[in-house]
Amino acid sequence: MIEKVTVPGAIELDQLAGAEPPAQVVWITPDDDVADPPREAHRHDYHELFLVRAGVTEHLVDGVPISIGAGRAFMIGRGQVHQLVGARDVEAVVVRFAEELLSGASQEMSPGWMLVDCGGTELDPPRRELDHAVALVRLLDDELERPPDSGTSTMLGASLGALLTLVRRWQVGASMGTPASVTDPDVALLHRFVRLLEAEYGRHHDAAWYASQIGISTNHLAATLTRLTGRSTKRLVTDRLMTEASRLLRYTDLSVQQVAHRLGYDDPLYLSRAFKAWAGESPTAWREHAHTAID
Repeated sequence: MIEKVTVPGAIELDQLAGAEPPAQVVWITPDDDVADPPREAHRHDYHELFLVRAGVTEHLVDGVPISIGAGRAFMIGRGQVHQLVGARDVEAVVVRFAEELLSGASQEMSPGWMLVDCGGTELDPPRRELDHAVALVRLLDDELERPPDSGTSTMLGASLGALLTLVRRWQVGASMGTPASVTDPDVALLHRFVRLLEAEYGRHHDAAWYASQIGISTNHLAATLTRLTGRSTKRLVTDRLMTEASRLLRYTDLSVQQVAHRLGYDDPLYLSRAFKAWAGESPTAWREHAHTAID
């Protein structure tokens, strides 16, 4: 069950209400009107994985239009702003889960590391591996449906961990051009950085702080992140801040000063300068254009 949480000055938040463990599997058939009528934009307090076997789904993620057809997968991360705006003849399965479901070694399979960019993460898995992924979802769903026992957490962690291992392989292969090992230490470092960034971007803007928290030199962190993403630590921190600023400007009525305060800027002028360098226009002008596009 999804619970909608509405707070003044915030984007509507979807939570997995009453889910213990925090996970849900939804099977979609061509007879289901999953996008009729389309929902307003909302955040997820969980990760959501779409595996589409037939038909087409149309999405907006952080305002970016994305079309996902048969044989493709799609990941929406916790905190991203999502709308499912269309669906045609869809046969798919959706897996919603909180990271709390992962523990121990499985925690390294968290998808947060690959959701660095604004927009969702589109994936093109080999057909055989998509079938394997659907089979793992069936195993996960069966385990969620049965009464819990001493083996429940192990089964859930193992099936979800295996599913996310496949997803991680698809993403690594797509973004780096090779089917890199999921145990690659550089990818693990990227994962650690992104998790830390997601927790602290509103309080810490300094690249050196992130390096110190991870326990490596500033140069080492910057070189690794640049090699994997094409962006330095400073750039990734700035991109995360400006992505959040764009969400708040597009989907809330907060003033530029209020947005700046939420993102840890003492002076809104600092945000305005950074945002103009990032987006090419001031926060106010960008908001006007974004609202025009929505209308």
